[in-house]
Amino acid sequence: MALPQIGTKAEAQIIPTNAGLRTWAVPPEGLQNEIVPNDLFYIRNHWKDSPEIDINTFTLKIDGEVEREITLSFEDLKKLPQKRFQVTFECCGNSPVPSTTPRLYVSVQSWTD
Repeated sequence: MALPQIGTKAEAQIIPTNAGLRTWAVPPEGLQNEIVPNDLFYIRNHWKDSPEIDINTFTLKIDGEVEREITLSFEDLKKLPQKRFQVTFECCGNSPVPSTTPRLYVSVQSWTD
């Protein structure tokens, strides 16, 4: 199943939570069942603009502390075995704030007013 992307019908159904920073919450009707439908699932993007990927030239390189380095295309990834899991996701942080928002600093932590 595809995840909802900006500009789809999901954008009209989910609730904007942070103007301009592309974050949306699940509407109450999305929480009535054990599983939230993909088109009602919350979206948290921690960047202002989503990267654009050309699936015809995209590659994923797996290297470093592995026995064998490998580079996979998007088509290679689609051919790999798939598994489905029922899991719980929870947003565990605040969305980014504009750089003009005053900040309070405590040690290495950053708080906003």
